[in-house]
Amino acid sequence: MNTIALACRKAFDHGKGMTGAAFGRASDSTLEKHAEYWGRWPNRTKEDAYRALHFLRTFFAQCSKKPDALFKDGTTLGRRIGFVKQYADRSAAHLSLEHYEFDNLDLAHVVAALTLVGSIVYSFDNGHPPEYFNQIDQAAHDAAVALFPDAPRVRMFEDMQIDMQARLCWQWGEERGIQMLTEQLPYAVSWF
Repeated sequence: MNTIALACRKAFDHGKGMTGAAFGRASDSTLEKHAEYWGRWPNRTKEDAYRALHFLRTFFAQCSKKPDALFKDGTTLGRRIGFVKQYADRSAAHLSLEHYEFDNLDLAHVVAALTLVGSIVYSFDNGHPPEYFNQIDQAAHDAAVALFPDAPRVRMFEDMQIDMQARLCWQWGEERGIQMLTEQLPYAVSWF
């Protein structure tokens, strides 16, 4: 739980430097330069790369805020990120004895969203298999079952092709794609 919380805080950091918030403020010209690089690979176009990058910029601009702003944001994922970031800032860093109430679904939603974001980025790298994240999910599940044989046999992405779902997020258009990540993703992975 601490590791996931710290990773969430880092991915959705609202500070300066190499943060989610900084990427959320990236200029169109910066996105165009990256899209040109991503568009060099076979079966990838600069236009598709720009759409994917624009989607990611919108997503990080929306989700990389201070916890109070995320609570006011109104999205399910935003509130979950806010709770997990608060936990990471205080409890995971051993700065507080306060109780922070969130559960496995909150963490699963954050992990699933980051997985789809990672898959979007990964899909524009050359020479990598599209089933890469599903293979990681299967290996993680197998390792968890080996360590905890009595635990429920629930795999997060058992019924989803991660690369296809990630691609649909940016291909559907930003409004539908963001809605998928922020609201519908727990239902899509059957963790509701």
